[in-house]
Amino acid sequence: MKAHESFTLELLRMRFTEEAAEVPESLDTEAFFELLKAHEIGPLVYGPLKRLDVPEAWLAYPREAYYKAAQVNTQQNALFEGVRKRLDAEGIRHLLVKGIVLEWFYHPAFVRTKGDIDMLIEEADLPRVDRVL
Repeated sequence: MKAHESFTLELLRMRFTEEAAEVPESLDTEAFFELLKAHEIGPLVYGPLKRLDVPEAWLAYPREAYYKAAQVNTQQNALFEGVRKRLDAEGIRHLLVKGIVLEWFYHPAFVRTKGDIDMLIEEADLPRVDRVL
């Protein structure tokens, strides 16, 4: 495993333990930030990186990703709340699945970024759901 990959895993582990990661001397910072961006985990490593003695410039992208994730999450949840209320008003049963449920296990919840909100509905309700949406 390359230094930037193992360092990333150490940062993710820091979210669950009190142990601090050590910045490898041979860290390829360009590859490190490419990895964070490719896997969209900037929000997840922002907190752990803040706990380390790293250059301020290293925090710029994860901080931006962290606050962007908070903004997007707030917008998505507000949108979903409106959809949920409309589905309830129409008596359409629905069940949340995947990302929006998984985020309940993250702290803060928005660091578990999601691209959409998935829900199960009954096939017979599809035409009614289409009208609601």
